[in-house]
Amino acid sequence: MKLITALTLALGLLVVPQTAAAATCAWRVSELPAPAGYSHATATGHAGTGLVVGTVWKTDHREGVVWRSGVPQVLPQPPGRGAGSNYPLAVNPNGVIAGRWQGSDGAHFAWRYQNGAYQALPNRGTWVSVPTDINRAGDVVGFSRLFFGGAQVNALLWPVATPGSYVDFGEAAPRGVDDSRRVVLSTGRVVNADGTSWQLQGGLPSAYEDGRLVGYRGTASPYTIVEWNLSGQVLRTIPDGVPTGVNASGVIVGVHTNGGPRCGATAAWST
Repeated sequence: MKLITALTLALGLLVVPQTAAAATCAWRVSELPAPAGYSHATATGHAGTGLVVGTVWKTDHREGVVWRSGVPQVLPQPPGRGAGSNYPLAVNPNGVIAGRWQGSDGAHFAWRYQNGAYQALPNRGTWVSVPTDINRAGDVVGFSRLFFGGAQVNALLWPVATPGSYVDFGEAAPRGVDDSRRVVLSTGRVVNADGTSWQLQGGLPSAYEDGRLVGYRGTASPYTIVEWNLSGQVLRTIPDGVPTGVNASGVIVGVHTNGGPRCGATAAWST
C-alpha cells in the first residue's frame, strides 16, 4: 500500500467529515520506534493489519524494517550485495514485502521478500525500478526510469506467478493494483488481468486502494476530487482538492488546492 496511507496510519490521523474539518482537525500520534542501535525511522507502506514497513538509519546507510503491531524488526540485507541501503516500500496482509536496493556502487534492483528470502525483480534494461504497491497474492506494481530524476517513467507489473518477468504498460505511473490484478495507471488507463483495458473519463486517477478509485479533474487550481466506480461512472465529486489516498470506507485523504477547511495543507473527507 502507498506511502501517504502509511503515514496516515503511523500518525493516527483523526478522520472527520469535510464540514467539521476546521473545528475538529486533530492528530493522535502512535510512535513507530526505531530498533535499538538505529535512528530516524520512516514509514513507507502498510497493509492495514498492524503491518508497517519503512527504513531506519544505521551509521551511513538505511536498512529496511517491518513493524508488527508497533514492534520493529530489521530486515536482513539482500545477500551478495555489499554496502548500500535497503528500502521496503509496500507490504501485503500476508507479510510479503516489496522494495528496492540501492548499492554504494550505484547498482539498483527491485525485490520481493517472503519467508526470509529475497527475489530479485528484473529491471527494464538498465533502468531503475521502484515498487509502489503489492496485492494479497504478491503481484507487485511499480515504475521504471532511466535514472532518478529522469523525465520518462514506465509502469511495470511483476506477476508473482511468473518470477523473472514483468509486464510493461508504457509511459505512465501505477496508481495501484488489486487482488484481481487489475492495475490503474496515472494516464487513466485501467488494465485487467487478461490484458484488456479501458480509459477512465472525466479526470485523472491519484489512488486506487481497497477497491476505491479516486482522482481529480481540472486544468488549474482549485481542482475537483472525483471518485469513480470500476465501471468508470462518477460516484461523487468534492470541490477544492487533490486526493492522495482512500480507504475501503470511502474516506479520502488529500490536499486542499484553494482555501476551504484546513489542517495545515491537508484534510480528510468522508461520506
